Amino acid sequence: MGDQFIEVDNIFPEFTNSEVCSIEKFAQKIKDLDPGDIIEFGVASAQTTIEIARNNLDRKLFAYDHFMGLEESSKPLPIHAGWHEGAFRVGDPDYPHIPGSIAGVFKKLEPYPNVNLFVEDVHELKDPSEYGIGKVVAVNVDVDIYEPTVSCLKFLDKCDWDKLYIRFDDWHGHDPQFDHHERLAAREWLDRTGYKFEIPENGHVGGMIVWR
Repeated sequence: MGDQFIEVDNIFPEFTNSEVCSIEKFAQKIKDLDPGDIIEFGVASAQTTIEIARNNLDRKLFAYDHFMGLEESSKPLPIHAGWHEGAFRVGDPDYPHIPGSIAGVFKKLEPYPNVNLFVEDVHELKDPSEYGIGKVVAVNVDVDIYEPTVSCLKFLDKCDWDKLYIRFDDWHGHDPQFDHHERLAAREWLDRTGYKFEIPENGHVGGMIVWR
């Protein structure tokens, strides 16, 4: 649970649960979904990429990261999140588990031929067809802050899907310190599009089901 846990979530007050969508849980639940592709926004060390890929070898996983770390956000940042500009880049001395180069990330992913890794900024993604993305069933959003989350969700509008299971790595449900980031971006997206949704996991790591 968040450092400042409150009973009623400010952004999604209709969901009171604090279940957590761990990467292991997410990777396993994808197995039960209809046939389709997986998208991951934010790769960094590639540990989540590997967990998803190795448990779903029959699905293509399209992963995106520019590997330059976080951009500067216009939104208030949680005090202890460490979300300063450049955080989580390749070679970040604060996170030695992240490879020192982009080539090192590609090397880690070599055993998983179902992974298609693209070194791109999520704000500048091309049409999904240019990457070979088919019908999408699952998405892992691990970009932390508001602005790239907005761009990731706008990209999903262009993709082919009927129902999505979306994992938000830094959801922090019920923690007002994080109200301005992934949850706010998701709320605005849902309000704008009118997509139907449920949030079975509204805890530290979120899990959302969305229908067109």
